[in-house]
Amino acid sequence: MKLDKLCKAGCIVTISLASVILFLNLVNILLLAINFNKIDKDLIRIFGDSNNIESIDRGLKILKVIFYIISITFCIPTIVLTAYALKGNLKSIILPSVLSIIFAGIIGGVLMLCGKYKNHENEEQTDNKIVKEEKLIVID
Repeated sequence: MKLDKLCKAGCIVTISLASVILFLNLVNILLLAINFNKIDKDLIRIFGDSNNIESIDRGLKILKVIFYIISITFCIPTIVLTAYALKGNLKSIILPSVLSIIFAGIIGGVLMLCGKYKNHENEEQTDNKIVKEEKLIVID
């Protein structure tokens, strides 16, 4: 599969954005792990000195960790599939571009979908239609 410059740009944007999102999610998980036993001061201000503040705070922190883990589990396949598409190992670029639109930002996925890719040297595939390049030979 041969990618044009627009598809390559979309792949590079997707890989970089998904990597930044992955890194920030890992940092947030580490920060939550460090501050897990500290009670959030905003919760004390909202609920007062209640006995349930510790359980509410831990529940909210666990929900944050679960959200970050879910986000990480979808960023990793996005990076891997986009890297395979950039190398030319995938038959179709639709799945990495849709994953990119959903999980890594709209810019990279749209660039990949707008670009053209060729399965073979003489075939160009756009919107599920295969157009073969034919050479016109003029004989005088």
